Amino acid sequence: MQFEMIRNDITNMSVDAIVLPANLRLKEGSGTSKAIYERAGRKELEKACKAALKKYGKIYIGGSVPTLAFNLNSDFIIHAVVPKWIDGQHTKNE
Repeated sequence: MQFEMIRNDITNMSVDAIVLPANLRLKEGSGTSKAIYERAGRKELEKACKAALKKYGKIYIGGSVPTLAFNLNSDFIIHAVVPKWIDGQHTKNE
């Protein structure tokens, strides 16, 4: 399998799926999360995340949920739930 690294804005890439580091509630965060929500369409993506939570129930750290990517040049967003970062030495569950 060939591997290629590309330095670019993920919201401008034409790809099958974008992996978004997500919180337990699939709510918009800062940084990459904010950029993805803005470009995808905040209202549509928030609605899709609420529907996903209703369908799948609670999503734990290490779990993931797909949604459509709406206005992005991607088919899907994979919301991968990650631990909340505190200070570089600890994590905190929400």
